[in-house]
Amino acid sequence: MFRGYDGLRPLGGAQDFDVEDRVIVLADDVINSGWTVQRAMTTLWKLGRPAGMRLAVLVDRGHRAVPIRPNYVGKNVPTARNERIQVRLGERTEDGTRPADRVMLYSMVESLKEAGESA
Repeated sequence: MFRGYDGLRPLGGAQDFDVEDRVIVLADDVINSGWTVQRAMTTLWKLGRPAGMRLAVLVDRGHRAVPIRPNYVGKNVPTARNERIQVRLGERTEDGTRPADRVMLYSMVESLKEAGESA
């Protein structure tokens, strides 16, 4: 069922997944405007009628353009519109150790207008 929906991956790598009458939990690293989550929800509705949807995010930075609010939030990080957040999750190495996870907040160096003028 998920073939052709590159942005959606069920946990465990299952290729066929029935959303009918299930509670679906969407997980995202950073939520900003909400457009990505809105598109994922629309895709799931095309696959069937779930009993409910929940949204879990690691970082909520605000600036919603659509009326979506996460059910579960790891950290609220208020940002300016020119700031970005990057989430890096450390992968477990062969010996079982794992580097620290990190969240990095950075500002865009040039304004949107300057970026458009240089193109």
